[in-house]
Amino acid sequence: MHGRLTTTLALAGALLAATQATANAQVVVDQAQPLVYYDLVTANGWVGQQFIPSLTNSAGAGFYLQAGPPSTGIFTVELWTDIASNPGATKLASGTTAYSFGIYQQGWLDVFWNAVAVAPGTQYFLAMTAGGQPGTVGVKGGPGNIYPAGSFFYQNYNGGTDTSPYVNGYPNDDTSFREYASTAVVASPEPASLVLMATGLLGVVGVARRRRIRG
Repeated sequence: MHGRLTTTLALAGALLAATQATANAQVVVDQAQPLVYYDLVTANGWVGQQFIPSLTNSAGAGFYLQAGPPSTGIFTVELWTDIASNPGATKLASGTTAYSFGIYQQGWLDVFWNAVAVAPGTQYFLAMTAGGQPGTVGVKGGPGNIYPAGSFFYQNYNGGTDTSPYVNGYPNDDTSFREYASTAVVASPEPASLVLMATGLLGVVGVARRRRIRG
């Protein structure tokens, strides 16, 4: 009976350790282009960036933007298996954040999502939009093929959807972007499941103790 109790306590410890590992997971930059202050394109339509991950998951992404006139809106980034308008492209994840820029204000905007598996060495696509009024926010980037593992794309009109046709930017231009990966990918049970599992484990421990006393 002692062995059963030990096993039960070990299972409880494993559950708590897995939960703690999830809570302690952090994100790190996997792929990025160094910050370049060249104005590439406005971000009120959809803008895209190809990239090739070196890690096995993706947990978020960000772009460097600058306002002209003051602008507020919802910044959205989506992770796709291919250019979003290409047949067969699949959206893997997305995230949003509200922003408010003053006149000529600039800076990084990042969003995060639950880590999803990606294949290192395979090209993926980030689609982003800043919403807001047309022409009020621009995407920074630069020439010179600084990030040789991708290229930037854009929609040359406003009002399109994330899957409307994209135009390939200049071959050697990339947005100033960064893509994140999680340092630990642990499937975290839902809170209700945790309660049920914990209750069940405590019940098994109680039964084992009573049997041990009776024995």
